[in-house]
Amino acid sequence: MADQALHHWAPRLGRVAVALAAAAVAAGATIALAILSFEVNPAGPVLVTLAALLAGGFGVHEARDWLVRVLGYGLVAGSLVTVLFWPFFDVGA
Repeated sequence: MADQALHHWAPRLGRVAVALAAAAVAAGATIALAILSFEVNPAGPVLVTLAALLAGGFGVHEARDWLVRVLGYGLVAGSLVTVLFWPFFDVGA
């Protein structure tokens, strides 16, 4: 009985794990790119955050594939973290 229950849930748990990992990578990439873009131009983080927010919103709204939607959610989450916690990032060092 337990094997049958796990047989149906295993693909879903795998999809959730991949989705969480993909969203975390997209959010981390947005934050890292915003920090690195500050070295080039002080307005760089604003442009990176705005681009990630627009791309993530478009991905969430228009995509039919679940992985593209998850990446969109990750981009939006990374943008929000960048905006809300920017004063705490040590970019002047």
